[in-house]
Amino acid sequence: MRFYPRYSPEQLFALAADIESYPSFVPGCRAARILDRDGDRLRVENVFGFGPLRHIFETRAELKPPGELVIVSRDGPWRHFSMNWRFLPDRAGCRMSCEVALEFESHMLNLVASVGAVEVERQVLAAFEHRAAKLFGPAESS
Repeated sequence: MRFYPRYSPEQLFALAADIESYPSFVPGCRAARILDRDGDRLRVENVFGFGPLRHIFETRAELKPPGELVIVSRDGPWRHFSMNWRFLPDRAGCRMSCEVALEFESHMLNLVASVGAVEVERQVLAAFEHRAAKLFGPAESS
């Protein structure tokens, strides 16, 4: 969990919940389109890829403003995928965490992912931090 002294839970939640903007800043995200919205539940079509590899799959997102966003999938390359964002108020800022759990249908993709998962997670969090600084101004984390 990281602390962001200048950002509110509402700001960081809004950033994470703006799924259709992911292609503009999330590494590997080629497209994200909301197919269906039922209150705080979304069905999203995603296209992720690196180089010539592309995977199209659907996710379901549950928005629980301003404290939590849960994204799950069992479509496309995934046997299981979940991303759980949490945003907690703390002093004049926010504590944010993002927990990712994934398992591909393909054993080979699981092996490749296990090697690069930490680096990909680091890049995705850095992309969100950079986007927050661009939208809301810089903030130091501790």
